[in-house]
Amino acid sequence: MATNTFPDAFLWGTATSSHQIEGNNVNNDWWEWEQEPGNIKNGDRSGAACDGWNRYAADYDLLRDLNQNAYRFSIEWSRVEPKEGQFDKAALDRYLDMLRQLRKRGIEPFVTLHHFTNPRWLAPRKYWVDDETPAAFERYAKAVVDHFGDEGPRFWMTFNEPMVLITMGYVLGQWLPKHRNFGEAGRVFLNLLEAHRRAYKVIKARHPQAQIGLANNMSPFQAYPGLDAGAAGAGGQGGAGRGSWLNRFAASLVNGTFNWPFLEALRTGRARIPVFGVNHYAPELKGTQDWVGLNYYTRGVIRFNPLHPVTSLVPQPPAPGVEQTSMGNEVYPAGIHQCLTELWAKFKPLPIYVTENGVSVPDDKRREAYILSHLAQVKRAIDEGIDIRGYFYWTSTDNFEWSEGYHQRFGIIEVDFATQARTVRPSGWVYGEIAKHNRLPG
Repeated sequence: MATNTFPDAFLWGTATSSHQIEGNNVNNDWWEWEQEPGNIKNGDRSGAACDGWNRYAADYDLLRDLNQNAYRFSIEWSRVEPKEGQFDKAALDRYLDMLRQLRKRGIEPFVTLHHFTNPRWLAPRKYWVDDETPAAFERYAKAVVDHFGDEGPRFWMTFNEPMVLITMGYVLGQWLPKHRNFGEAGRVFLNLLEAHRRAYKVIKARHPQAQIGLANNMSPFQAYPGLDAGAAGAGGQGGAGRGSWLNRFAASLVNGTFNWPFLEALRTGRARIPVFGVNHYAPELKGTQDWVGLNYYTRGVIRFNPLHPVTSLVPQPPAPGVEQTSMGNEVYPAGIHQCLTELWAKFKPLPIYVTENGVSVPDDKRREAYILSHLAQVKRAIDEGIDIRGYFYWTSTDNFEWSEGYHQRFGIIEVDFATQARTVRPSGWVYGEIAKHNRLPG
């Protein structure tokens, strides 16, 4: 019989990334890109961000107060290796202290090795386009693993949203390097896979019991006009909407290009994205993940326009009257259930962690409603037999939201960036009560 209680030992946490919270990451590519006018909304720059590099212990106290037993954060490659081949012991010590401080508070660390940013010294080799970059990443991963030693985390993540990095930087050209080059996108895809494989091997060599995965962003892509709002609100499923055959084909193309290629390569050894001209078999990729990570925010409704074949693959804005976030995304709780169901069908018995799910809205009551509605769908999936072991809300503190700058507020903890003062939002206390009792209210 279904109840509101989650499985024993379920992990409740929040997720962050180094560049978005630490501040003053001056040696990475994003910092450099921020200095160019027009790249970041409102001319924002990350600057001090949340000053997380200095305030992490106090922030962890807040997480403990909110009853969190897990926390996802990333290591900044450009801090650890500010110059090629030269590693900063003080930075490594700081990250090691973060592990210690989390454990001291009873919080399980989830460590991400790469969350979008790269050291600037990779620029001459065009970052991930160059086939030598995976070896550089392997060297960095080994330095981190060796420095942590026996105190290394139980849970590792190699990459955050590799397909988002590729899509935004090399397909749509909205993030650095602002290219629209399918050939480069294909090279980056293969090199990220190779880097993942190498990092997996490095971690397992030192910690055979370590659990390694990555955060894969997914959206249910449906043909315009998509499922009706009533079905969405009720949590109904039904696959693609009853759009034209061209819209259905386009939605299927986006689904196959964006949602699955990275994970499928790790399952089958086949790295394949036809639109990028990639069809490569690498059997050594098979089995290089111990769990599956899902980042979920919204669905995507696709309306194809032959006159604009690339940009029309971007999801449509939400229909009039449909609830949307400050980012312009539709609030669609049923989608997280659909993604979890599809992941389980392909990857069971690997356990699943929701590694990101969150919302930027001006009204905190809507944030609370978003959390509750999406967790209800997660619980629904668990009740159907899907092995889901943790949920990480994005994010703990308001932060620097990439090209959106500081306008978007995702945090369950409000940050006054003028003073760095923290205030837990009511939605944070609601989430804290869920974590404390391991159950949904009601």
